[in-house]
Amino acid sequence: MGNPVHGLDDVLVAFDDDCIRPLTDTASDIGQPYREIESQAGHDANSTSQMLPTTVIFTPCRGDITHNDHEEIDLTKTVAGVNLLLIAVVRRADR
Repeated sequence: MGNPVHGLDDVLVAFDDDCIRPLTDTASDIGQPYREIESQAGHDANSTSQMLPTTVIFTPCRGDITHNDHEEIDLTKTVAGVNLLLIAVVRRADR
């Protein structure tokens, strides 16, 4: 399994390599910088990963403030994440 993350109950959750690999391959192919990280945030993906293949794409927030009332997205970075997902999904559908 892929990158482990800590779930809501501090249980180690491993995201699915078959979901991660298309994203990292696509990012490399289109020249989109990325890094694989471990997150302790309690995302829905932690729960769904127990039932089906799952991963998460994080895009940076302004000032690196996240999960906070002062969180603001940087539209340019968010669009890059959405485009990464779109291209990876289309590639997978076309195979």
